[in-house]
Amino acid sequence: MIRPLVRFLAHGAERSGPPIYLLRLFRYWNENPAAFDTELVLARPGELVSQFAGLTNTTVARLDQRSPEMVFQSLTRAAHVGGLGASAVGYASRARVRGNPFSATRRQADITIVNGATAPTVELLRQLRSPAPILTIAHELSTGWYGNLDSKDRQFLLAKTDRYLAVSEAVKSFLIDDLGVRPDNVTMVHPPVDLSEYQDPKSTRPNDGILQVGGSGMTDWRKAPEIWLRIAAELRDMLPKETLRFTWQGGDSPHSPAFWPLEHEMRQLGLSEQVTFTGQIPNTAPAMSQFDIFVSTAREDAYPLACAEAISLGVAVVGFDSGGLSEMAEESGCALVVPYPDHGLISQTVADLLGDPNRRAELSQKGIEFGRTQLDVSHIAPAVADWIMRAAA
Repeated sequence: MIRPLVRFLAHGAERSGPPIYLLRLFRYWNENPAAFDTELVLARPGELVSQFAGLTNTTVARLDQRSPEMVFQSLTRAAHVGGLGASAVGYASRARVRGNPFSATRRQADITIVNGATAPTVELLRQLRSPAPILTIAHELSTGWYGNLDSKDRQFLLAKTDRYLAVSEAVKSFLIDDLGVRPDNVTMVHPPVDLSEYQDPKSTRPNDGILQVGGSGMTDWRKAPEIWLRIAAELRDMLPKETLRFTWQGGDSPHSPAFWPLEHEMRQLGLSEQVTFTGQIPNTAPAMSQFDIFVSTAREDAYPLACAEAISLGVAVVGFDSGGLSEMAEESGCALVVPYPDHGLISQTVADLLGDPNRRAELSQKGIEFGRTQLDVSHIAPAVADWIMRAAA
């Protein structure tokens, strides 16, 4: 019996939520094979390409601005013959993904899965012209569907998608209420954490009296690192500053040209000696396990993977009630949410928790249990596989 071939389309291979989501699924299915074969098409290259390639057949369509055909498209647009450049992009992308169209070993995908509502994944879907059933894993709320997609791309993806996998109840409701998706076409499964990546959060913690407050994510408008810095400044003024350290994992580092707005904020707030922005790092778990509290300042987040990781490590989370963090708080018992955008209330909540180690320990145990029983990839990957096979049937 021939196993179905499931083709995943992803926007890139950087260290952000949707690519890490896929990487964890592929790792699990590599060790615990599902009832289908997989392949991955990436719109753009990134640092995780080699890891993906070690787990599944991986190709890069090179829909990035440095590829020859994208440069050619830019030139043709400037010369007012953009259709010629668009044709070149489509031909080159299809050639990279499909290979030799006359090859006897070439297989058509039985199912195509779009991993995220982004312009690159929509462009992949448009260029590859898949006749297979099309499924979309929805990681986004309004910022993704309206900020990352123009109306043409949004309507194209909605028209082509047969079924959706929402990463939270918040996303499921958004698909149904705001985008008009039929309720029976949406299934909810949370994104996975991988507990095998984690050390014992208590094993390496130094007893130095320093309280560590963490944050994480791309240093962009949606994640709101500038609000996180204001909270750091407020906490410094509320508590002895020599006992506090603040670390933000991911996004731009101080060595990046794009970092200067945050550098400006740190100088103006007098935080340069207490705050560290790490930039992208290969493994966030060891440092995250050292945090006493994780603060999420995202203006909107579907089901923040960094918060799920922190909770699974036993780190209490405090953040805004904007998106999936509210349901994560209710489900896990290890997170506290406040109305957006009251960062002063976040600061007070964090200060109260930092002064109450017994309360933090109570939240920690609830979070570790929730991660082990609900979020680990050993629970999530089989649920995603079941959804794929039901859609195939």
